[in-house]
Amino acid sequence: MQSIIRSLTLAGIFAVPAVVFIVSETMFFPYITGKNFTFRILVEIITVGWLILALRDVAYRPRWSWVLGVFGVLLVSMFVSDMLSPSTQKSFMSNFERMDGYVTLAHTFLYFIVTASMLTTQKLWQQFFGWNVILATLLAGYGILQATGQASISQGASWRIDGTLGNSTYMAIYMLFSAVIAALYALRTPVVERKWVAGILALLFTVLIFQTGTRGTVLGLLAGGGTVALFLAVRGRSIPRVRNIASGVLILGVVLVGSFMALRNTALVQETPMLQRLSQISLSEGGIRFTNWGMAWEGVKERPIFGWGHESFNYVFNAYYDPAMYGAEEWYDRAHNIIFDWLVQGGFVGATLYFGLIGAALYLLTRQSRKDETETETELLTRALLAGLLVAYVVHNFFVFDNVVSYIYFAIILAYIHTTHAREEIHLPQVRDERTWSHVVVPIAGVALAVIIFMVNVPGIRTAQNLITTLMAPDITGRLAGFEHTLTQGSFGNQEVREQLLQFLGKAVAATTSEEGKTMLFNVAEREIGAQIAEKPGDARIYILAGSMYRSAGIPAKALQYYNEALKLTPEKTTLKQELGMTHIALGDTEKGLEYLKDAYEKDTSKMRARMIYALGTIYVRKMDVYDELIADEAAFAAAVDTDFLYQALYEQKDFTRVRALYAARLARDPSVFDTWKNLAVVIYNSGDVAEAIALLTSAKEQATFTVEQQEEIDTMIVELQKEKK
Repeated sequence: MQSIIRSLTLAGIFAVPAVVFIVSETMFFPYITGKNFTFRILVEIITVGWLILALRDVAYRPRWSWVLGVFGVLLVSMFVSDMLSPSTQKSFMSNFERMDGYVTLAHTFLYFIVTASMLTTQKLWQQFFGWNVILATLLAGYGILQATGQASISQGASWRIDGTLGNSTYMAIYMLFSAVIAALYALRTPVVERKWVAGILALLFTVLIFQTGTRGTVLGLLAGGGTVALFLAVRGRSIPRVRNIASGVLILGVVLVGSFMALRNTALVQETPMLQRLSQISLSEGGIRFTNWGMAWEGVKERPIFGWGHESFNYVFNAYYDPAMYGAEEWYDRAHNIIFDWLVQGGFVGATLYFGLIGAALYLLTRQSRKDETETETELLTRALLAGLLVAYVVHNFFVFDNVVSYIYFAIILAYIHTTHAREEIHLPQVRDERTWSHVVVPIAGVALAVIIFMVNVPGIRTAQNLITTLMAPDITGRLAGFEHTLTQGSFGNQEVREQLLQFLGKAVAATTSEEGKTMLFNVAEREIGAQIAEKPGDARIYILAGSMYRSAGIPAKALQYYNEALKLTPEKTTLKQELGMTHIALGDTEKGLEYLKDAYEKDTSKMRARMIYALGTIYVRKMDVYDELIADEAAFAAAVDTDFLYQALYEQKDFTRVRALYAARLARDPSVFDTWKNLAVVIYNSGDVAEAIALLTSAKEQATFTVEQQEEIDTMIVELQKEKK
């Protein structure tokens, strides 16, 4: 039985990296949920298998290293941080969109310790690395199909490959880890053919990093490559050939980077999408990120010791919202920087331990090279590659954040470093009696595993699946019943279910004619809004979504109640002030409404959309002198010409002169658009000038090329206008 459990545990360790291929179309967030649930279940299985083995055989006991020690203390520290979180449940369990939180950190730690304890020989590690090279080759092949247009790309620019990860950034970090693992495999395999194949694949994976267009990963690659060269140049005293080559590579790298910077504005660079994107790396490009980091720092100052806990950045984002963020993503749940993300979620304690974990790994890599002056070239290159990979990983995360795939490979690399440097065995109880082990320990462990898998994963899986089924329901009754059933699962994903429910209810109320039906829908809304507020108190998001639901349902007074509550939690949020402004205007309090719109604009007058929404408010309150002033300069007028809601508002207010001016400018800019000609003719007609409307339509037939149907529509309009003229 012991050999069977060992084989199954090893199979589970090998299976975990393959989650990269899972795309669960039947689940909410298909690129995220399926991978994460599978990762968690596999880790739970192999952890139980490993514990059973460790209780029986000392060969499977973990050994001590500073990597293990710091990782364990980090786990304890983040437990404290998450217990102190404003939303403990979310900090521990996360949500469907991210699938992060303490539960993922714990599973990452377990995968690390199980892998380190089971893969105790270089032969096993070589087999494991070879398996990962095969997996990466398959995904690289799919990425090549995407790059050549043979397979679709789910997100991003048309040329930025994302594989089966749904995000080009995730693909980039996967290829970064895979390139180094392929190089490690090539270094140690005795088979020459495999050495060449693995080396070529490492280069291919590196090239594909550029095809993802992920600038942070490219910077990480450069920093990691520089680290490898510097490591070899400094530590390669016993191998002069390697040291000299590394020094040359380091100099060459500096020259190449400098040359690229000098040529960044040339046609060759600007006309090549990959190079053009890389050429845009500059401090001026980081405006939104820098603002976000500044907000994060304010949150750190409020909770400096243990931070806010996992998945709590939204509280910081809301409380310290900077109007300069307007126009970016509406809701940020990350600082998009590894330093600030860890400072926010773990405070200085958690952040110090996290970077201490990486520091411990680097310390182990450099310590041995000092002691062992007779190390082989392979050993030296291995340590250099691992050090470079850790540096590249940190630089990559300086601009983005982790995902399940990067967590998996981070754990693998830490496990490898730990295995090759760990010394003392950690003493644990041992079950010496075979019958006790097989008849008591194994059955109890099996039952415990089933309970853990069910409690940690099954409610979430059912909710993610049911939500997709619900969203596909063809009618209001079926969809509402689906939401009701999905919410009974008691999952950590209930917030996302409720957010989808509120969007649905806003539309359902408008489509429901009976007062009884509307009352029932509103009762459901109030119940779930209250439940979400109780689950996650102090979060402005649910209040704003509730207000938007009531506003879209045509009940501005109720919307105003929720918006006012949200304002207490995020007093500077621009879009909230705009919603408040339009809601007050709808309720007849035009002065207060316009004041909100004005304040939203004046907090950052560089935001043209905020200016246009302020202009919209002036139309509804008939302060046309302010409107004229807002669109007076060339840039503002050009923006107004592109802003459809201004046309609609001016037309509703029968301000035909101003809407006509906008249409005329739009027509002058692009006379090929049929709707512009038609709508301008309608405006001219409504202003009382039938003859000019006819003349405009006649001119349209002569100046523009339209379809047969559009020509016939113009002819019909001319005929009708001529009848009216008579």
